[in-house]
Amino acid sequence: MFSCFSTPGTTEAQPPRMTLEHRSRASHTRAGCKNQPKISSCLPPAQYGIARADARLHMIPPGHRLCWSHIMHHTTRLLGVPGLVLCSLMIVQCGGSGAGTAPSPSSTPGTPTPSPAPSPGGGGTPTPGAAASSLTVTPSSIQGQGQPQATVTLASAAPAGGALVVTATSNSTVARVPAAVTVAAGSRSTTFLVDTSTVVAATPVTITASYAGSTMASTLTVLPPTLSAAFVVRSPVKGLGACVMEESTHEFDCVLDGGASQGFISAWLWTYTMGATTLRHTAPAPNAASSPQTTGCSFLQQGTGGDNPDGSRYLKMDVTLQVRDGSGVTSEIVRQPVRVYPNRQCGFGY
Repeated sequence: MFSCFSTPGTTEAQPPRMTLEHRSRASHTRAGCKNQPKISSCLPPAQYGIARADARLHMIPPGHRLCWSHIMHHTTRLLGVPGLVLCSLMIVQCGGSGAGTAPSPSSTPGTPTPSPAPSPGGGGTPTPGAAASSLTVTPSSIQGQGQPQATVTLASAAPAGGALVVTATSNSTVARVPAAVTVAAGSRSTTFLVDTSTVVAATPVTITASYAGSTMASTLTVLPPTLSAAFVVRSPVKGLGACVMEESTHEFDCVLDGGASQGFISAWLWTYTMGATTLRHTAPAPNAASSPQTTGCSFLQQGTGGDNPDGSRYLKMDVTLQVRDGSGVTSEIVRQPVRVYPNRQCGFGY
């Protein structure tokens, strides 16, 4: 509680004096101040004279009335200063040098300054430290065809009847949102889903939400499908996982089929290895399936043999596939063992 008191006027020639006076709460006499000043508990000295850190009491310049604070056990400490005649509206500010702020000459003592009324949407002068409206999208990046969740949070609870929030997107082809969402009365937030499309490259999209003249924004990145390689090797004679050397051409009869790979693929990168020799070829899109490129008998000579349960023999070959998109991004390499049947060609007896 704060009160203002007059002190007897004295001449400026007299030196300032400090007196410590105790009064009970019942004996307080007010000086007619309608707007009681608010004094903080700053420890640094005030700009206007001397500060007593223990009582949080401040002396203000001549020409102003003294303001004092009620301390403990309903007693006060009063600092007398010559020539205090007007009511001060000083408010001591914490932080920095602890300087106070004296009223301007045009200020009318005892007249409170009205605060701006908030708008229905939480507008007006924001209170320091008050929460602000926000828009978040989770997750902030997602593969096309996914549905991330957006959350609108208002600075204050929605009024009766709810708050209509208008939403929009910078690229409706890639990310689509409802035209508007409603925050229920008394609530501060609501959620909605964002529909995304398949893209060939990572595409950032700005999602916005507007309410009561304020616009919130969040960025969503829509990603292309993840590149992944998958394949089968198939021989018309021996079936899956096998190749047979053709008698007439000394080439393999099998097909390397990478059609099960995922993503926007611009090329299939194949390798096949026998012993210490590795051959490779690249098949551009849309050729997901292709035949191995061999060097005839010289390639088979590098192989090591294996035996099937039925007694038939074969050479071991290792096949790998990696796919690449138009941006040069490549997938992980996948690998499969393949049985190669020489078919009694190139000097093999089986």
